[in-house]
Amino acid sequence: MPDNLAREIDLQPVFRRAVPGDKHEIYDLLCKMHMEVGMQSMSPLKVVRCIKNVVENGWCLVVTVDGRIVGSMGAEAGTAWYSDESFMSERWTYVSPEHRKSSIAARLLKEMNKDCEELGVMLVAGVFSPIEPERKMKLFSRFLKPVGGIYIGGRENVLW
Repeated sequence: MPDNLAREIDLQPVFRRAVPGDKHEIYDLLCKMHMEVGMQSMSPLKVVRCIKNVVENGWCLVVTVDGRIVGSMGAEAGTAWYSDESFMSERWTYVSPEHRKSSIAARLLKEMNKDCEELGVMLVAGVFSPIEPERKMKLFSRFLKPVGGIYIGGRENVLW
């Protein structure tokens, strides 16, 4: 195979389920996410525990380009305060800035929604971000039905 063809193949995004060995790269990715959209200080231990739970017990998809994780979406089972019925609760959706002019985020959402449909569970996901929320909500509404909004008040611990 010619080198340029092999390199072109390496640059195509590869979507796959996360494995425990991905946890460090997912952590690095989520640190970048927090730097962009974090509204409160980050607890590294809490992030590590969340990633561990999502990768080992929930649903986590990663996207690699040239062997590096450049995007991820993670969810775990949850319940509403008034019901025992489970749903998948999105914990994060993030694509590195250099890969945002692609279909990666849309495919992550589409894959998660499809898997939830196949499992017969509801998917609950949202945009909790002060950066370009309209653009993100437009993307989410392509695959999911909007059912409310998020508002902040009181002492706003906004970091940006």
